Amino acid sequence: MLLKENKHFTKRNIMSKKILLLSLASFLFFACKSNKETATAADSTVISQTKTEPVKTEPTITTAPVEPVNAGATAKVDSSKDDLYRLSVVFFSIGSGTDNKAMRAFEDLISDFAVKSGKNIDYEKTPWGREGETDYCLRLNELDEKSQAEFVKQTTETLKDAKWVHIYENQPCKHKPKR
Repeated sequence: MLLKENKHFTKRNIMSKKILLLSLASFLFFACKSNKETATAADSTVISQTKTEPVKTEPTITTAPVEPVNAGATAKVDSSKDDLYRLSVVFFSIGSGTDNKAMRAFEDLISDFAVKSGKNIDYEKTPWGREGETDYCLRLNELDEKSQAEFVKQTTETLKDAKWVHIYENQPCKHKPKR
């Protein structure tokens, strides 16, 4: 009787080993097949990346050139074309907030110039950063060309010692929300 049980135990043992080996072989087969497909997809990605041309990016300008103001300018810039602004003043930060003193001085200049000229100077104030970064975009269409040149000149004089300020002329507003 002991011999019959031992044979039965041996057959069961052999059968479970066969099932285990078959399961392991199936698992490895499917696992390897999956890796080959992944490798093939990765290879085709690399091939397609090497065939594409490199993307050309324009360098980021860290300082804005201030264009000289010609008080006797004869051509008036129509700021309504191509969404250009006669003057854009960007107050930015490099980790310690904007130059709030310069920002207040610029706002005072706008109001003082408006009182002096007797015209309301419209501007778009766009806050865009976490540390008070703000753009002031002015078309200056309410002023004649001589007054525009004078306003730009006074702006550059007022902000010449300001830290973290860019002044742009006849360009689109840098951080204007797109509609």
